[in-house]
Amino acid sequence: MDQEQVIRTETQAPLLVGIAVGFVVSSGALVLSRLYTRVHLLGIAGADDWTIAAALALSIVVSVSTCMEARYGMGRHSEAVSIEDTLEQLKYLYISILHYNIGMNMVKISFLLQFRRIFQKAIIQSVCFWSIIGVVIWAAVQVTLLGISCLPISFIVPSTADWCLDTLPVWYFSSAMSLATDILIFCIPLPSVLKLQLPMRQKAMVLFIFCLGFFVCIISVYRICTLRDAVMSQDPAWDNVGAAIWSCIELNCAIICACLPTLRPLLAKVIPGLSTAPSGRESYERYGSSSQYAMGSNARVRSRGAYKESSPRSISTEELALNDLDSALQSTLPSVRVHSNGRQTRHNDPKRILVTTETSIQREDAGHRMV
Repeated sequence: MDQEQVIRTETQAPLLVGIAVGFVVSSGALVLSRLYTRVHLLGIAGADDWTIAAALALSIVVSVSTCMEARYGMGRHSEAVSIEDTLEQLKYLYISILHYNIGMNMVKISFLLQFRRIFQKAIIQSVCFWSIIGVVIWAAVQVTLLGISCLPISFIVPSTADWCLDTLPVWYFSSAMSLATDILIFCIPLPSVLKLQLPMRQKAMVLFIFCLGFFVCIISVYRICTLRDAVMSQDPAWDNVGAAIWSCIELNCAIICACLPTLRPLLAKVIPGLSTAPSGRESYERYGSSSQYAMGSNARVRSRGAYKESSPRSISTEELALNDLDSALQSTLPSVRVHSNGRQTRHNDPKRILVTTETSIQREDAGHRMV
Protein backbone atom coordinates (compact mmCIF):
# COMPACT_ATOMS: atom_id res chain seq x y z
CA MET A 1 0.00 0.00 0.00
CA ASP A 2 1.48 3.30 -1.09
CA GLN A 3 1.96 5.84 1.61
CA GLU A 4 -0.16 8.91 1.01
CA GLN A 5 1.81 12.09 0.34
CA VAL A 6 1.52 14.63 3.09
CA ILE A 7 1.02 18.15 1.81
CA ARG A 8 2.39 20.69 4.23
CA THR A 9 0.26 23.83 4.19
CA GLU A 10 2.43 26.17 6.26
CA THR A 11 3.64 29.30 4.48
CA GLN A 12 6.23 32.05 4.87
CA ALA A 13 4.61 34.21 2.21
CA PRO A 14 3.21 36.87 4.62
CA LEU A 15 6.66 37.33 6.18
CA LEU A 16 8.26 37.61 2.74
CA VAL A 17 5.72 40.13 1.47
CA GLY A 18 5.81 42.14 4.70
CA ILE A 19 9.58 42.55 4.60
CA ALA A 20 9.67 43.28 0.86
CA VAL A 21 6.99 45.97 1.14
CA GLY A 22 8.12 47.38 4.49
CA PHE A 23 11.73 47.94 3.48
CA VAL A 24 10.97 49.44 0.08
CA VAL A 25 8.46 51.83 1.65
CA SER A 26 11.07 52.88 4.21
CA SER A 27 13.79 53.44 1.63
CA GLY A 28 11.30 55.18 -0.66
CA ALA A 29 10.30 57.59 2.08
CA LEU A 30 13.94 58.48 2.73
CA VAL A 31 14.74 58.94 -0.96
CA LEU A 32 11.73 61.22 -1.41
CA SER A 33 12.77 63.14 1.70
CA ARG A 34 16.28 63.45 0.32
CA LEU A 35 15.04 64.74 -3.02
CA TYR A 36 12.69 67.19 -1.31
CA THR A 37 15.57 68.45 0.81
CA ARG A 38 18.06 68.70 -2.02
CA VAL A 39 15.72 70.01 -4.73
CA HIS A 40 13.16 72.14 -2.89
CA LEU A 41 14.82 73.25 0.33
CA LEU A 42 18.40 73.60 -0.86
CA GLY A 43 18.26 73.66 -4.65
CA ILE A 44 21.52 71.72 -5.02
CA ALA A 45 20.47 68.29 -6.31
CA GLY A 46 23.30 66.48 -8.04
CA ALA A 47 24.05 63.30 -9.94
CA ASP A 48 24.33 61.30 -6.71
CA ASP A 49 20.73 62.22 -5.80
CA TRP A 50 19.31 61.16 -9.15
CA THR A 51 21.36 57.97 -9.11
CA ILE A 52 19.95 56.95 -5.75
CA ALA A 53 16.47 57.67 -7.12
CA ALA A 54 17.21 55.24 -9.97
CA ALA A 55 18.34 52.67 -7.40
CA LEU A 56 15.01 53.10 -5.62
CA ALA A 57 13.14 52.43 -8.88
CA LEU A 58 15.08 49.18 -9.26
CA SER A 59 14.37 48.30 -5.63
CA ILE A 60 10.65 48.74 -6.28
CA VAL A 61 10.92 46.27 -9.16
CA VAL A 62 12.71 43.80 -6.86
CA SER A 63 10.04 44.12 -4.16
CA VAL A 64 7.17 43.76 -6.62
CA SER A 65 8.85 40.71 -8.17
CA THR A 66 9.38 39.22 -4.72
CA CYS A 67 5.70 39.69 -3.89
CA MET A 68 4.76 38.02 -7.17
CA GLU A 69 7.05 35.12 -6.30
CA ALA A 70 5.14 34.75 -3.05
CA ARG A 71 1.88 34.81 -4.99
CA TYR A 72 3.07 31.92 -7.15
CA GLY A 73 4.32 29.72 -4.38
CA MET A 74 7.50 31.03 -2.78
CA GLY A 75 7.27 30.53 0.95
CA ARG A 76 5.24 27.35 0.61
CA HIS A 77 6.50 23.80 0.39
CA SER A 78 7.09 22.42 -3.09
CA GLU A 79 4.37 19.79 -2.90
CA ALA A 80 1.81 22.56 -2.39
CA VAL A 81 2.93 24.45 -5.53
CA SER A 82 1.82 23.43 -9.00
CA ILE A 83 4.23 23.16 -11.93
CA GLU A 84 2.58 26.12 -13.63
CA ASP A 85 2.96 28.29 -10.52
CA THR A 86 6.57 27.18 -10.13
CA LEU A 87 7.35 28.32 -13.66
CA GLU A 88 5.77 31.73 -13.03
CA GLN A 89 7.65 31.99 -9.76
CA LEU A 90 10.96 31.35 -11.53
CA LYS A 91 10.22 34.06 -14.09
CA TYR A 92 9.81 36.62 -11.34
CA LEU A 93 12.89 35.25 -9.60
CA TYR A 94 14.83 35.96 -12.80
CA ILE A 95 13.58 39.55 -12.86
CA SER A 96 14.37 39.98 -9.18
CA ILE A 97 17.94 38.67 -9.47
CA LEU A 98 18.86 40.97 -12.35
CA HIS A 99 17.28 44.12 -10.91
CA TYR A 100 18.70 43.47 -7.45
CA ASN A 101 22.25 43.34 -8.77
CA ILE A 102 21.83 46.37 -11.04
CA GLY A 103 20.30 48.25 -8.10
CA MET A 104 23.24 47.43 -5.82
CA ASN A 105 25.67 48.71 -8.43
CA MET A 106 23.60 51.86 -8.85
CA VAL A 107 23.91 52.53 -5.12
CA LYS A 108 27.70 52.10 -5.38
CA ILE A 109 27.81 54.67 -8.16
CA SER A 110 25.75 57.05 -6.03
CA PHE A 111 28.22 56.73 -3.16
CA LEU A 112 31.15 57.36 -5.52
CA LEU A 113 29.49 60.43 -7.01
CA GLN A 114 28.86 61.66 -3.49
CA PHE A 115 32.53 61.22 -2.61
CA ARG A 116 33.52 63.16 -5.73
CA ARG A 117 31.35 66.08 -4.65
CA ILE A 118 32.70 66.01 -1.12
CA PHE A 119 36.43 65.50 -1.62
CA GLN A 120 38.20 67.89 -3.95
CA LYS A 121 41.64 66.28 -3.79
CA ALA A 122 42.76 65.19 -7.24
CA ILE A 123 43.68 61.67 -6.14
CA ILE A 124 40.23 60.98 -4.66
CA GLN A 125 38.54 62.50 -7.70
CA SER A 126 40.57 60.20 -9.92
CA VAL A 127 40.01 57.10 -7.76
CA CYS A 128 36.26 57.71 -7.70
CA PHE A 129 36.11 58.32 -11.44
CA TRP A 130 37.90 55.09 -12.31
CA SER A 131 35.90 53.24 -9.66
CA ILE A 132 32.70 54.35 -11.37
CA ILE A 133 34.04 53.03 -14.67
CA GLY A 134 34.95 49.76 -12.94
CA VAL A 135 31.51 49.42 -11.35
CA VAL A 136 29.80 49.96 -14.71
CA ILE A 137 31.98 47.29 -16.36
CA TRP A 138 31.46 44.89 -13.47
CA ALA A 139 27.69 45.45 -13.55
CA ALA A 140 27.62 44.43 -17.22
CA VAL A 141 29.71 41.30 -16.54
CA GLN A 142 27.66 40.42 -13.47
CA VAL A 143 24.31 40.71 -15.21
CA THR A 144 25.60 38.56 -18.06
CA LEU A 145 26.84 35.82 -15.74
CA LEU A 146 23.66 35.80 -13.67
CA GLY A 147 21.51 35.97 -16.77
CA ILE A 148 22.93 32.70 -18.14
CA SER A 149 23.23 30.78 -14.87
CA CYS A 150 21.15 27.60 -14.88
CA LEU A 151 18.81 28.75 -12.13
CA PRO A 152 16.36 29.95 -13.26
CA ILE A 153 17.09 30.33 -16.98
CA SER A 154 17.24 26.58 -17.78
CA PHE A 155 13.73 26.10 -16.34
CA ILE A 156 12.29 29.09 -18.15
CA VAL A 157 14.03 28.26 -21.44
CA PRO A 158 14.79 24.50 -21.46
CA SER A 159 16.98 24.78 -24.57
CA THR A 160 19.63 26.61 -22.46
CA ALA A 161 20.22 23.58 -20.22
CA ASP A 162 23.14 22.38 -22.34
CA TRP A 163 25.23 25.52 -22.03
CA CYS A 164 24.03 27.48 -18.97
CA LEU A 165 26.48 28.14 -16.12
CA ASP A 166 26.47 26.24 -12.84
CA THR A 167 24.38 28.43 -10.54
CA LEU A 168 26.01 28.20 -7.12
CA PRO A 169 29.58 29.09 -8.22
CA VAL A 170 28.22 32.03 -10.24
CA TRP A 171 26.18 33.28 -7.30
CA TYR A 172 29.12 32.93 -4.92
CA PHE A 173 31.49 34.68 -7.31
CA SER A 174 29.01 37.48 -7.97
CA SER A 175 28.30 38.06 -4.29
CA ALA A 176 31.96 37.88 -3.25
CA MET A 177 33.00 40.37 -5.93
CA SER A 178 30.19 42.72 -4.95
CA LEU A 179 31.23 42.54 -1.30
CA ALA A 180 34.86 43.22 -2.21
CA THR A 181 33.95 46.26 -4.31
CA ASP A 182 31.72 47.54 -1.51
CA ILE A 183 34.56 47.38 0.98
CA LEU A 184 36.99 49.08 -1.40
CA ILE A 185 34.53 51.87 -2.19
CA PHE A 186 33.68 52.58 1.43
CA CYS A 187 37.38 52.71 2.29
CA ILE A 188 38.07 55.52 -0.21
CA PRO A 189 37.33 58.46 2.14
CA LEU A 190 38.80 56.88 5.30
CA PRO A 191 42.48 57.89 4.85
CA SER A 192 41.51 61.56 4.54
CA VAL A 193 39.18 61.34 7.53
CA LEU A 194 41.70 59.54 9.74
CA LYS A 195 44.30 62.24 9.09
CA LEU A 196 42.08 64.98 10.45
CA GLN A 197 43.40 66.82 13.50
CA LEU A 198 40.10 67.03 15.36
CA PRO A 199 38.82 66.37 18.87
CA MET A 200 37.96 62.72 19.30
CA ARG A 201 34.21 63.30 19.43
CA GLN A 202 34.15 65.28 16.17
CA LYS A 203 36.47 62.84 14.47
CA ALA A 204 34.27 59.92 15.56
CA MET A 205 31.20 61.64 14.11
CA VAL A 206 32.89 62.24 10.77
CA LEU A 207 34.19 58.66 10.71
CA PHE A 208 30.73 57.29 11.54
CA ILE A 209 29.17 59.18 8.62
CA PHE A 210 31.60 57.70 6.14
CA CYS A 211 31.37 54.21 7.64
CA LEU A 212 27.60 53.80 7.27
CA GLY A 213 28.16 51.74 4.14
CA PHE A 214 29.99 49.02 6.06
CA PHE A 215 26.68 48.11 7.69
CA VAL A 216 25.54 46.97 4.24
CA CYS A 217 28.67 44.80 3.97
CA ILE A 218 27.62 42.94 7.13
CA ILE A 219 24.24 42.21 5.57
CA SER A 220 25.98 41.05 2.39
CA VAL A 221 28.03 38.51 4.32
CA TYR A 222 24.92 37.04 5.94
CA ARG A 223 23.09 36.97 2.60
CA ILE A 224 25.91 34.92 1.05
CA CYS A 225 25.30 32.28 3.73
CA THR A 226 21.71 31.84 2.49
CA LEU A 227 22.61 31.14 -1.15
CA ARG A 228 23.50 27.47 -0.82
CA ASP A 229 20.11 26.57 0.65
CA ALA A 230 18.38 28.43 -2.16
CA VAL A 231 20.26 26.50 -4.88
CA MET A 232 20.81 23.02 -3.42
CA SER A 233 17.53 22.57 -1.56
CA GLN A 234 15.09 19.78 -2.32
CA ASP A 235 12.35 22.20 -1.30
CA PRO A 236 13.42 25.41 -3.12
CA ALA A 237 10.10 27.23 -2.88
CA TRP A 238 10.43 27.07 0.91
CA ASP A 239 14.20 27.44 1.34
CA ASN A 240 14.68 30.30 -1.12
CA VAL A 241 12.83 32.66 1.19
CA GLY A 242 15.97 33.50 3.18
CA ALA A 243 17.91 34.66 0.11
CA ALA A 244 14.92 36.65 -1.15
CA ILE A 245 14.41 38.38 2.20
CA TRP A 246 18.04 39.34 2.66
CA SER A 247 18.32 40.57 -0.91
CA CYS A 248 15.48 43.01 -0.27
CA ILE A 249 16.96 44.05 3.06
CA GLU A 250 20.45 44.57 1.64
CA LEU A 251 19.38 46.69 -1.32
CA ASN A 252 17.04 48.90 0.69
CA CYS A 253 19.48 49.31 3.59
CA ALA A 254 22.13 50.43 1.11
CA ILE A 255 19.72 53.09 -0.19
CA ILE A 256 18.85 54.15 3.37
CA CYS A 257 22.52 54.47 4.37
CA ALA A 258 23.15 56.65 1.32
CA CYS A 259 20.26 58.96 2.24
CA LEU A 260 20.64 59.40 6.01
CA PRO A 261 23.49 61.95 6.00
CA THR A 262 21.54 64.36 3.77
CA LEU A 263 18.39 64.80 5.86
CA ARG A 264 19.42 67.20 8.64
CA PRO A 265 18.00 70.33 6.92
CA LEU A 266 14.63 68.63 6.57
CA LEU A 267 14.65 67.54 10.21
CA ALA A 268 15.53 71.08 11.22
CA LYS A 269 12.51 72.33 9.28
CA VAL A 270 10.13 69.74 10.70
CA ILE A 271 11.54 69.86 14.25
CA PRO A 272 12.86 73.41 14.76
CA GLY A 273 14.35 72.48 18.12
CA LEU A 274 17.06 70.53 16.31
CA SER A 275 18.47 73.73 14.84
CA THR A 276 18.92 77.31 15.93
CA ALA A 277 17.71 78.64 12.60
CA PRO A 278 15.59 77.56 9.67
CA SER A 279 17.28 75.97 6.74
CA GLY A 280 16.96 77.25 3.22
CA ARG A 281 18.51 77.42 -0.18
CA GLU A 282 20.18 80.73 0.56
CA SER A 283 21.86 79.31 3.65
CA TYR A 284 23.30 76.19 2.13
CA GLU A 285 25.73 76.17 -0.76
CA ARG A 286 27.05 73.19 -2.64
CA TYR A 287 28.84 71.07 -0.11
CA GLY A 288 32.37 70.08 -0.77
CA SER A 289 33.56 73.55 -1.79
CA SER A 290 36.85 74.57 -0.25
CA SER A 291 35.73 78.17 0.24
CA GLN A 292 32.17 78.04 1.52
CA TYR A 293 33.13 77.84 5.19
CA ALA A 294 35.59 80.71 5.21
CA MET A 295 33.08 83.24 6.53
CA GLY A 296 31.64 80.91 9.19
CA SER A 297 28.00 80.46 10.04
CA ASN A 298 27.75 83.55 12.27
CA ALA A 299 29.55 86.16 10.18
CA ARG A 300 28.89 89.77 11.11
CA VAL A 301 28.29 92.30 8.35
CA ARG A 302 28.70 96.04 8.88
CA SER A 303 26.33 97.92 6.61
CA ARG A 304 24.95 101.50 6.69
CA GLY A 305 26.29 102.21 10.14
CA ALA A 306 24.68 99.20 11.80
CA TYR A 307 25.63 95.62 12.53
CA LYS A 308 23.58 92.78 11.14
CA GLU A 309 24.24 89.22 12.18
CA SER A 310 23.49 86.49 9.72
CA SER A 311 21.46 83.58 11.02
CA PRO A 312 23.29 80.36 11.82
CA ARG A 313 22.87 77.89 8.99
CA SER A 314 21.03 74.63 9.39
CA ILE A 315 23.26 72.15 7.64
CA SER A 316 23.22 68.50 6.80
CA THR A 317 25.19 65.88 8.65
CA GLU A 318 27.41 65.70 5.59
CA GLU A 319 28.24 69.38 5.87
CA LEU A 320 28.81 69.11 9.60
CA ALA A 321 31.46 66.55 8.83
CA LEU A 322 32.80 68.56 5.93
CA ASN A 323 33.00 71.69 8.04
CA ASP A 324 35.46 69.90 10.29
CA LEU A 325 37.15 68.27 7.31
CA ASP A 326 37.54 71.57 5.50
CA SER A 327 38.83 73.34 8.60
CA ALA A 328 41.57 70.77 8.94
CA LEU A 329 42.46 70.93 5.25
CA GLN A 330 42.50 74.73 5.20
CA SER A 331 45.10 74.78 7.97
CA THR A 332 47.69 73.98 5.32
CA LEU A 333 46.82 76.99 3.14
CA PRO A 334 48.19 80.55 3.43
CA SER A 335 45.66 83.02 4.80
CA VAL A 336 44.53 86.06 2.88
CA ARG A 337 42.89 89.27 4.07
CA VAL A 338 40.54 90.64 1.42
CA HIS A 339 39.39 94.27 1.47
CA SER A 340 36.41 95.66 -0.36
CA ASN A 341 38.64 98.03 -2.29
CA GLY A 342 40.39 95.09 -3.93
CA ARG A 343 43.52 95.04 -1.72
CA GLN A 344 44.75 91.69 -0.40
CA THR A 345 47.04 91.22 2.57
CA ARG A 346 48.83 87.92 3.11
CA HIS A 347 49.61 86.76 6.60
CA ASN A 348 52.34 84.41 7.62
CA ASP A 349 50.21 82.41 10.03
CA PRO A 350 49.31 79.25 8.05
CA LYS A 351 46.59 78.24 10.46
CA ARG A 352 44.25 81.17 9.99
CA ILE A 353 42.13 82.57 7.19
CA LEU A 354 41.03 86.13 7.81
CA VAL A 355 38.38 87.58 5.53
CA THR A 356 37.38 91.16 6.30
CA THR A 357 35.20 93.71 4.57
CA GLU A 358 36.15 97.37 4.82
CA THR A 359 33.18 99.70 4.26
CA SER A 360 33.35 103.48 4.16
CA ILE A 361 30.19 105.47 4.93
CA GLN A 362 29.94 109.14 3.98
CA ARG A 363 27.25 111.54 5.17
CA GLU A 364 26.94 115.31 4.83
CA ASP A 365 25.02 116.94 7.66
CA ALA A 366 24.73 120.75 8.21
CA GLY A 367 27.86 121.49 6.28
CA HIS A 368 29.92 118.78 8.05
CA ARG A 369 31.29 115.87 6.17
CA MET A 370 31.70 112.65 8.07
CA VAL A 371 33.84 109.76 6.88
